[in-house]
Amino acid sequence: MTTAPLDRSTVAPTPAHEEELKALAAFLEATPSAQGRGIPYLVSPTGATQQIPAEVYSLLTHVVDALANNRGVSVVPTNAKRLFTIRGVGVV
Repeated sequence: MTTAPLDRSTVAPTPAHEEELKALAAFLEATPSAQGRGIPYLVSPTGATQQIPAEVYSLLTHVVDALANNRGVSVVPTNAKRLFTIRGVGVV
């Protein structure tokens, strides 16, 4: 899935998935952080696996927690390199 650099995506929880979200949130809460632990994976319906970077795993836990608590989530991609440069200039 590739999106334009500044696309914003918003997801709202739906009552139809309330129990699934609560179960997933409980699972993720009981699972150790991906930082310094075993490598987390996603598994597709066909059984294919893909490693998940720690940053993505952390984001997933925050998104699932928000949705499980009936809060919507917006994701706004930023240019991290540019953001770092702008912040760095402010420090100098």
